[in-house]
Amino acid sequence: LQPAGPVLAVAAAAALVVAAGLARLARARLGGQTGDVLGAVQITTEIVLLALSAALLTGAG
Repeated sequence: LQPAGPVLAVAAAAALVVAAGLARLARARLGGQTGDVLGAVQITTEIVLLALSAALLTGAG
């Protein structure tokens, strides 16, 4: 097994970029964040983190 530290760091950075982009979009379109926006950001960043981690750890990425 490969050490997951660098892979998780890359995946976490990508999730942070996605979260920042969604926050900026929410500010522009809705004037700020709502509970629905926070839920969408949480789900989206979780999917990005898990998918990218899996892709990098299995060599698919």
